[in-house]
Amino acid sequence: TFTMTGGSIADNVVNTIKGAPSAGGAIYGLLGDIYLRGGSITGNTTYGSSDDHTCGGIAHDYANSAAQLHLSGTFTLGGNQKVLYDTNTSDWTASTSSDYQHGNREYIILDGPISPTAPIAIDLYSGYNTRLTTNWSTHMGTAEADGFFTLVDNSLSDGKSIIRNDGNLYIGTPEEIYWHADANHDGGGAARAYIITTTEGLDYLATYVNGGNFSAHMYFKLGNDITYTHKAANEEGADTENNFTAIGNCDNRFEGIFDGDGKTISGIRIYKPNDSNQGLFGYVESGGTVQNVILSDAVITGNDNVGGIAGVNNGGIYDCFVIGTHVSSCYSRCGAILGSSQGTNGGGGDGYGRVLGNYYHGCTGTSYNSTTCSGMGNYPDYLDCTSPVFTITATDPISITATEACRYQDVNYYMESTKVTISAPGYTITSASYNDGSDHDIDPVQGVFSFWMPKSDITISASLTANAVQDITANAGTVSGVTGYWATFYHGSLDYQLPVGAAAYTMDSNHHLYRLGTDGRTIPAGKAVVIISDKQDITMTLDDGNATVTDHSGGNILNGGPVTLDGEGKVPVPGSDPEVKGYPYVLSIDEGGAIGFRQYTGAAIPAGKAYYVVVAP
Repeated sequence: TFTMTGGSIADNVVNTIKGAPSAGGAIYGLLGDIYLRGGSITGNTTYGSSDDHTCGGIAHDYANSAAQLHLSGTFTLGGNQKVLYDTNTSDWTASTSSDYQHGNREYIILDGPISPTAPIAIDLYSGYNTRLTTNWSTHMGTAEADGFFTLVDNSLSDGKSIIRNDGNLYIGTPEEIYWHADANHDGGGAARAYIITTTEGLDYLATYVNGGNFSAHMYFKLGNDITYTHKAANEEGADTENNFTAIGNCDNRFEGIFDGDGKTISGIRIYKPNDSNQGLFGYVESGGTVQNVILSDAVITGNDNVGGIAGVNNGGIYDCFVIGTHVSSCYSRCGAILGSSQGTNGGGGDGYGRVLGNYYHGCTGTSYNSTTCSGMGNYPDYLDCTSPVFTITATDPISITATEACRYQDVNYYMESTKVTISAPGYTITSASYNDGSDHDIDPVQGVFSFWMPKSDITISASLTANAVQDITANAGTVSGVTGYWATFYHGSLDYQLPVGAAAYTMDSNHHLYRLGTDGRTIPAGKAVVIISDKQDITMTLDDGNATVTDHSGGNILNGGPVTLDGEGKVPVPGSDPEVKGYPYVLSIDEGGAIGFRQYTGAAIPAGKAYYVVVAP
């Protein structure tokens, strides 16, 4: 037995450590196990180096030996310091790369993740009883570039293979590596869904389904966003690029349940002008379902039935969102969501072409008879099936009240004809308009500025006059032994003065309150505060802006609304770069009447309200 942990075997001739003379310049012919736990085997040479079976690394050729080569850690096999592990010299293959060859009874055991510093070929001969054991885990190590590992025979014991996934090499079945199959994830139900986290995993789903394999009643779920790399728009070949194959086709249709779980698939490119049924899914059969998928930055070209989510749907397409995508049909049917759906008016019955709750934004489509894009190629958009949605842009302090259809990357999207109401806390709106390519006045009704959302992205503008008075209703309570009326306040651009009997406080990272300035009565613009008052109704007046207010040295963790929560109930930590998100906490009263800061669970924190963010609750 020989063990090397670190260290070096370098620049030797013939055998340095040996059990018999001949091929291995560094280690040869040991009857016992060899453990390479990291280190360096470089520059070693042998006599008879012209023979195919000689090497400068490790050789083993005892026909009846059950010796094992154990590998782990980071090691160097420099130049042609290959490892020969075989009993039949006719099977030895010369290589300029580091080379593990294995035959007959000996085992090569990977005891942990390995990180070789040179390309390594693993040659397994199917005619012998050979295998790589995997008693440690399925993770074979990181391969930062292609070529670290190659295989002559990709067949291992128990139906396993060496598989590249997300830049790493693993030993296992495709389902284990690509879909995270294990005792708890066998695709047998929503709670046991296979989890797909990489482009390779999604590609394998296409290979699996298109190869005619059974998919009915199998559950799949995205575990994170998946991004396909593609050429830039101005690069040669960008308009004919293929980096994805649609999942399912006319002969082998997808019949499983695919849940995007609100994750995004972006960057797919399909250019198959002679083939119909193109999209993320080519053909979804009756009983098949695709739901909660976000598709972004896709370019898909096919002959007929071309859609972002699916080319043809006989099953169910629910709650999907497609953004910034181009679909093109050389014939007639293409849509941002679907090329065609077999249900009546896109609705259909359960399991037969049913389409509900899908939206798209910023998509384009072309066919031989049209240059516009709808949600489905064979039906017009319907309210509950496929609908275009649009954005509203407004600058602080203008606040928007409207019911969004969906939300993506902290942006709200609204359907046409949604009622939109604008306000500006601390200001009086004297006039307002929106622009969808041209200006449209928003006329007030009983002092309220509202309008119906057009079929376009819009920008809102308003003329504002600062209110001289700001009224707040506080809540009675006792916090840390302090009894009074409590409220929070924030204004981004105006200074306010509190009345006698009220004071403003900021909060440090330990949640201690500190009076703002000398008397706490001046609240500068952009400063979120807690107000404690001896009266419930607090009337603030505009400050002349000349007061100097010094905060305490401990900083202020309070921030000011408005801010919208994402799908996980989180908001960005202001000023974080790269962006960090956490859970917002606001001043509130519980069912027992106790006042304090608690996690906010609404859709958006309104303007003028203070909050702080907890990254890890």
